[in-house]
Amino acid sequence: MLRSLFISGCVGVMLLVSGTVHATVVSRTADFENIQPGEDPQQGWTFGVGPQNEGIEDINGNHVLHGNIDNWGVTIRSKDDGTNPWVGNKNYRTEGVVGFQFTVAGTADFNTARQLTIFLLSDNGTPHDFSDDFGYYHTIDQWYFFNGRPRTYSFPIPSQAQGKNPPAGWFPYSVNGQFPKDFSWDSVIADVDMLNVGLWKPDYFYSFQNHDMRIDNLRIFVNTKFRQ
Repeated sequence: MLRSLFISGCVGVMLLVSGTVHATVVSRTADFENIQPGEDPQQGWTFGVGPQNEGIEDINGNHVLHGNIDNWGVTIRSKDDGTNPWVGNKNYRTEGVVGFQFTVAGTADFNTARQLTIFLLSDNGTPHDFSDDFGYYHTIDQWYFFNGRPRTYSFPIPSQAQGKNPPAGWFPYSVNGQFPKDFSWDSVIADVDMLNVGLWKPDYFYSFQNHDMRIDNLRIFVNTKFRQ
C-alpha cells in the first residue's frame, strides 16, 4: 500500500465529525490487496482511460491502482458496472456517510498544483452515458503538486444535511449544463450513482499533458449517529 511504501513522505488527514469521532467508522476500503478469484482487481475504481492505460501495479509486494492519463485533468471515478458497492442507487443519508479519503501520488509533464474536488453524481438513468450526469461538487482547500510525493486527502460528505439546497461549500454540477426539474440535495444524496474525485476544479482552465498516477487506500466513512 502507498502508505507503507512512502510513509516518510505521506501527509495524513484525520476525518473528524464534530464531537462524534467515536461513532465514525470505515465502511468500505479499496487497498487492492488480497483480491479473490472473480473479484474486480480495481475494486470498483478507474481513471476512465481503458485497460491498456490502467491496472494494478505491484510495487515490492504492495499493490496500487496505476494509470497513465493523457488529458487536461485527472479524475478518479467509481465504475458504473452495476455491481459497485461504493455507488449505484446508494442512499448516503441512510448509510450515514460522512466522509471519503484516499492516497494519491503522481507526476505530470509540468509540475503544476491542483486543488481537489469531490463529485456526488446521478447518472440520470443512463449509466453508460456520462454526458447527462448531474449532482454536486465540493472543493477542498488543499493542493496536490505533481512531484511524485504521496499525500492523503479527506473530504467531508454531509449526507445528514437535508433540504432542497446543498450544505455550505457544495455547488450544483452538470456535465451538459442541464438539471431535472426535481433537482435537489435530497434527491442526489439519496441516489448516488457515481463518486468522483477530480484533481481539478470546475470552470478552471488547465493545459493538456500526460499524468502518471497511482492511488491507494480509498475509504468511505460512516457515522452511525446519522443513519436514517
